[in-house]
Amino acid sequence: MAYHIHYDLIIAWAQGAQIQQRVSNVSVVTWVDVQHPLWDPLSEYRIKPEAKPDFIKYVGVGICDKGDAVRLTSAYNKQAYLSEISKIDGENGGKYWINSKIKLTIDSESRTLKSVEII
Repeated sequence: MAYHIHYDLIIAWAQGAQIQQRVSNVSVVTWVDVQHPLWDPLSEYRIKPEAKPDFIKYVGVGICDKGDAVRLTSAYNKQAYLSEISKIDGENGGKYWINSKIKLTIDSESRTLKSVEII
């Protein structure tokens, strides 16, 4: 007995999975949610992928005690950032004092900046 081409997706949908259908025009291909798929053998379907969590980046802004230079420092997670020293060596013997901490929230899928927060 031959199974339907979308057999596995039909079973997943019957068990509650969110199904998407591929839609394309001349230049754009997108996936759209479908509540009641037609299960056309010539169409493409998939289980909707899980949304990726936002990427959080912490940045420190430092002002040099010699001149008006500004320096950014960063760490990939909050604990690493908060454990950084607040004074770092700069050029010409100057010291940079971290006086502002910034939290950047970045959309993991589109890689666009969603929000900026001074902490």
